[in-house]
Amino acid sequence: MKGIYCLLIRLEGSACVRIGKIGIRFFKKGVYIYVGSATGIGPTSLEGRIGRHVKKNKRCYWHIDYFLKTDEALIKYAIFSKADAILECNMVKCIEKYLEIEYPVKEFGSSDCSCFAHIFRVKRESEIHILNELKKIYQELGLDPKIIKL
Repeated sequence: MKGIYCLLIRLEGSACVRIGKIGIRFFKKGVYIYVGSATGIGPTSLEGRIGRHVKKNKRCYWHIDYFLKTDEALIKYAIFSKADAILECNMVKCIEKYLEIEYPVKEFGSSDCSCFAHIFRVKRESEIHILNELKKIYQELGLDPKIIKL
């Protein structure tokens, strides 16, 4: 299935992480949202992308792979929806509008678009609050969100 997804990630402790060509960056302890898209079938489908992110032992290819490889990073939820269009940048704009966030690393996950980044640290750490806001954002974009607790 093609679509868009957000990973709700808890970083249990602050960490310095080497993010591919970006280099070593510092991430504060807290709750992060990563926005991604799935545009194909098999490994590039929603199921394939989310399944890959959950694995700890994998070759690091995307920026998020490096972040998730740290012992401190735990994916708590995946929020996703079928979508025919690529909506990552629209989702990013809505998250900026509705959640109080900070960007930890410029161009993280957004090297192919004009967004500052596709990962955010959420200042209000209540997972329930974040999930409710994300559900509203998906609905505002005309999508039907599904949530998986991981």
